[in-house]
Amino acid sequence: MTSYWLPKVLILLALILITRLILRRPKSASHLAMRRLAMLILIVFACFAVVFPSTLNSLAYLIGIEKGINLLVYGLALTFFAQMATSYRRDTDAEVKLTQLARAVALADVQRRLAHTHDTQCPQTHASHEDAASTHTTETTEDTIDTDERTHERHQ
Repeated sequence: MTSYWLPKVLILLALILITRLILRRPKSASHLAMRRLAMLILIVFACFAVVFPSTLNSLAYLIGIEKGINLLVYGLALTFFAQMATSYRRDTDAEVKLTQLARAVALADVQRRLAHTHDTQCPQTHASHEDAASTHTTETTEDTIDTDERTHERHQ
């Protein structure tokens, strides 16, 4: 049982690294490239395991794992967790964007209805009230977007 300390440490370090890389905000296209490169490495590793199973068994034994297939399963499990984290982040980003869009559409609809109602009631003062309504809607939309960004940051 003591021979399994190395694989456990390696798997835990891999999980920590995956968590750090996946959950942080991507600042460039290199983040996506790293994920694709990791997936490519796993696919090559799996193909290697099919073609040369004895070599995979030897590599697994060097690390402290009994069989090569177990090493492959550990890699697949790590990839599964990375995919789950990525999907969660993508879903929360989409929810925030959808909320912002729905609020902007609702505010635009209210502004249009107010302008239409105001046009039918007093057409001569339309221009001054339209400018005031536009300024108020812009300020409200910016406040809504700021609130949504703070809410999104709390969920991460």
